[in-house]
Amino acid sequence: MCTRQACLVSPLYISIIYITHLPLKRLRKILEDLFIAQGQRPAGLESVKWTELDAIQRVLLTADGTVTQLIEAYLSQPVDIVVLGQQIRQLEHDDPWLVAASGTEVCERQVVLCGRDRVAYLHAVSSIVMDRVPAEVASGLKQQNESIGRLLLQCGVESRRERLWYGEERLDAPPEPIRDWSEVLSRAYRIVSGGRPLMLIEERFPRVWPSSSSSEES
Repeated sequence: MCTRQACLVSPLYISIIYITHLPLKRLRKILEDLFIAQGQRPAGLESVKWTELDAIQRVLLTADGTVTQLIEAYLSQPVDIVVLGQQIRQLEHDDPWLVAASGTEVCERQVVLCGRDRVAYLHAVSSIVMDRVPAEVASGLKQQNESIGRLLLQCGVESRRERLWYGEERLDAPPEPIRDWSEVLSRAYRIVSGGRPLMLIEERFPRVWPSSSSSEES
């Protein structure tokens, strides 16, 4: 469990302090450099009003690391991975972001991160190229109870994240655990290893950050 004292010395906690105290002009310049495909973001993603965001929302949009660990550090509590769906399928068309041809086998995974209070804090959809991940990662995915970021760390996979785009959007028919999320903040990135994308991940979290009694404890 992450204690408040531990969070104070965590690199993730330091990143919260850094990103939330940047002047807006400087923050915008950083975002231009971070998100390499912002100009190609999907239709429906609107501009983000950064001055209206909570500290944790700014950090989640820009984070380079496991968001599971970040949310746990912020809440001072563990979070559970709730798998809403997972299936293996073949790509129907070439995917430029995965650099994968039609017919490539991918694992599509949809999860929600929930606190011990059962509040949902993040929704993620992943497309994973199965023949590019180690067997240990593929096996871990079948267990369905661990985050992708942690699986990569546990299996010693050297990788980096390429942030693609971000924005604000409305959800017409959100799944049951996030049925109250009418407006969300969204970002997409891909995890690259050995010069090839392993997976594409789209993350969403509520435009109005949920209140949590545990995150307010001293």
